[in-house]
Amino acid sequence: MSPPDEPAGLAARVQAVLAGLIEIVATRIELAGSDIELQLERLRSAALLALAGLLLLALALIFGSAFVIVIFWETYRLAAIAGVTLVYAAAGIACLLVARRRMRDSPKPFEATIAELQHDLSRLRR
Repeated sequence: MSPPDEPAGLAARVQAVLAGLIEIVATRIELAGSDIELQLERLRSAALLALAGLLLLALALIFGSAFVIVIFWETYRLAAIAGVTLVYAAAGIACLLVARRRMRDSPKPFEATIAELQHDLSRLRR
């Protein structure tokens, strides 16, 4: 090998390494973008379903409560109102406990992206 070829070979190697690094970064950015889109779509879908469910449950609770109170109006009106209130309180507490557990146990956002970046770092450190 002659010395003039060596710098050209070195430049080509450096360029190839840089191209590889840029390709890795671009792939990871695409993966992060996909993760963001997936999280947003899940959040949007869950919010719409939750809103519809809450609206329908609110209507059911209003009419159901009125029905129970009207049935017992002449005999046990205060007991009926207290019973309906206790049922609502118990259901509300149960919902909050389930929501807290789900938030605590849900997978972390961008878990796949972070795992891939850690894998890339471990390969680059070799």
